[in-house]
Amino acid sequence: MISFYLLLVLLIILWLVLISPSLYSRGKEPLRERPPRPKRDIRPTPEGLRTKEEINRMLAEEIQELKAINVPISDSIAPEVLIGAWHGHYGECRHKGFQGIETGYDHLIALSAYTLANSEKSIRNTIIHELIHTVPGGDSHRGKWKKWAIYASEKLGYRIQGCDGDVTEEDIKNLREGFKLPKGLVTKRKSGKPQKCGAKLKRNTPEELVKIDIDNVSPEP
Repeated sequence: MISFYLLLVLLIILWLVLISPSLYSRGKEPLRERPPRPKRDIRPTPEGLRTKEEINRMLAEEIQELKAINVPISDSIAPEVLIGAWHGHYGECRHKGFQGIETGYDHLIALSAYTLANSEKSIRNTIIHELIHTVPGGDSHRGKWKKWAIYASEKLGYRIQGCDGDVTEEDIKNLREGFKLPKGLVTKRKSGKPQKCGAKLKRNTPEELVKIDIDNVSPEP
């Protein structure tokens, strides 16, 4: 009796190992191998890429320029710009607690490294845009921010808006497609996610950015 049950168990095991897999796979197509993903060509570093020192100098100059025309930006802004490697937007204004690095200041201005080949006017436009986010109540692209953006545009000769202010087609291409970045250009951060431009939690997408029309508008602050 024992040998009968032992023989039965062996037959079941044999069926499971040899016969069952062939029945299960009958009629199924073999798995296709995925073709290798083509390597993306990295564009070379553009000539005239701005250095961190140049960007920090522009930041200091724009802080003084905005204060000279009485734009109420914060007095606690980090003197050095954080350089990131994102493609979705030109710059960010990071508030205390959401800066990614320790600065000791209430606000930190950050720029994408892919904007550093832009014209000086375009870079200064982005810096001013982010500085206006330090105005009390200037987190979004409406209300106080919009009012002072229009005012600064008229006084300083820029077109400061929700996105793409004073940029060229080549500037947009640099941001979207990127290029080879020099070693050590990007600031090392503790957090991996970029922050929303001007706000305290999630970041903007291009669809969420609010453009404003400054033509024929001349509000007084």
